[in-house]
Amino acid sequence: MSWESSAEYYRIVNQEVARRLGGLHSAETVMYSVDFGPVEQLQRDDKWAELTGVMVKAARAVEAGGAQFLVICSNTMHKVADEVEASVSIPLLHIADTTASAILSAGACGSQAGASAAHAPDPRPVRIKTVGLLGTIGRLIERGAQGVILGCTELPLLVRQGDVPLQVFDTTRIHAEKAVDVACSV
Repeated sequence: MSWESSAEYYRIVNQEVARRLGGLHSAETVMYSVDFGPVEQLQRDDKWAELTGVMVKAARAVEAGGAQFLVICSNTMHKVADEVEASVSIPLLHIADTTASAILSAGACGSQAGASAAHAPDPRPVRIKTVGLLGTIGRLIERGAQGVILGCTELPLLVRQGDVPLQVFDTTRIHAEKAVDVACSV
């Protein structure tokens, strides 16, 4: 939803298309960008019906633009994914599905205990700086975490795989690369 995460998606998708197809290839995309200020305020005010309206409007515009499927470039806004997908006739590629598939493929979810709340960070919203985020990840490692999900599209701008000693699951990259897989198979 923010221009930063949209730009990151756009960069990843186009780099992946160029890597796969070579030459000067790039992705054909239909993008709908929103003013994130009002969206963020609606999130803070817990006005999800209004946010659903914003997302449905965007999805319909993307569909009308000729897109063959939808990608919501935000973890948080997937809260309204079912309503958005129901409002259009094209499928929505859900970020949670793509991330879960990547985690299972990597074998980083070895047991029910490994997926328990004891290994999850405090769910209360916090303003995170890189040092604080690395400290949180360190505490998760001490508690037995087998991997770290960067479940916010801006987090990979702060932390990368080489910054921590266990597998990092970057939901932005996973989702964007899966979008390329889907686009290449359509």
